[in-house]
Amino acid sequence: MPPAKRRRGNGPAEPPDLKELIETNISNSTQEIKKTVNNLEKQVGNVSKTILEKIEKIESRMDQQNSSEKSPEKTFVVKETFKDVLTMREGDYCDGKCHEHFGQNWNLGIKRSDDYLLAYLALKKKPNADKIYVETSQEISISVENRDRISKTVENRFPSGDVLLYRLLTWKDMEQRYVRDGSINLEVRVKVNKMEGPIRSEFHQFDVSNEKFSNVILNVDSHKFYVLKETNPKSLTPLFQLLSMHSSYFDKLFTGGFQESGKAEVILKEVDPQDFQVFLELIYGYPAVYDCTVEGILLLNDIYDTKIVRERCIAFLMEDSDMTAIKKLQLASRYQIDGLAKKTISEIKVAEEYRNLVAEGKDDFSPEILKALLDKALTFKIL
Repeated sequence: MPPAKRRRGNGPAEPPDLKELIETNISNSTQEIKKTVNNLEKQVGNVSKTILEKIEKIESRMDQQNSSEKSPEKTFVVKETFKDVLTMREGDYCDGKCHEHFGQNWNLGIKRSDDYLLAYLALKKKPNADKIYVETSQEISISVENRDRISKTVENRFPSGDVLLYRLLTWKDMEQRYVRDGSINLEVRVKVNKMEGPIRSEFHQFDVSNEKFSNVILNVDSHKFYVLKETNPKSLTPLFQLLSMHSSYFDKLFTGGFQESGKAEVILKEVDPQDFQVFLELIYGYPAVYDCTVEGILLLNDIYDTKIVRERCIAFLMEDSDMTAIKKLQLASRYQIDGLAKKTISEIKVAEEYRNLVAEGKDDFSPEILKALLDKALTFKIL
């Protein structure tokens, strides 16, 4: 508000003093600026808070993602095409071919029962092997060239050699929507939550017999592994030393980098005790890598980052493994084993073998391996 005009006695009003007018304008402007600044500070504060909250959420998601990427989850996919489905009668069933994953043989199957299409994933019992129990989460889906798709998720626990059937959809609906040229396509995505069975020890026991030589117990799903702190009667190098030497994970665990450090008993979560047994045997230098153990060891080693274990697994896959080409390429993709991929692709000599491999496994291969396979196709002149 401008200053009032002053008067001299009864004379005419005089114009306000220029200095006073300027000071008043400055004061008013200052107040407006302060008000604007306060509003801006509030807005900036709110924006900053929002940004920080978003950053925290992103970091939290990244931590969860990194954690899940480092979690040794046993997951795999089984795909199967069943032909001549329309000829199946009530009670008929059809088994798919066997697929080896994590040292076990699995197969997908179907059955016609009460005019429903039933599906199942079976775990085969190996000859002369102990029965084991598995807890799984399964998503079974049926599709027509990936366009029309229906899926069902189930969780169950069942023993090797057993089959659990569950309804997928009515037989009529299957005939009308999902049959193409008399065939249907099934796919099951499996997560093995737990495998229960006796721990097989081919070379060395890490059990209570080592208790007096140990200072740390590694508890893996209630199975206790005793870590040696000094040489035992068999003159083995202390496992404590070997684990710390070869694995940054265990070095931190034993020397204070992790929360569990210093405890007499440490729980290792989400780890298969049989895989851990073989892992420890490899650390000791035993030749414990086979087709039935290598996949679980590579998965476990993603957590423990042990160079010597990875090298022994790769050497086995390169020179001694009898796995199929598709299985080797799946492992090469998942664990980034470039040499294995190159060697496996170079050994494909027949176009028909190439076609079958690409048709069955293309969804499991990395972009680098798919490119190498494309280059290989040119040598057969089949494109």
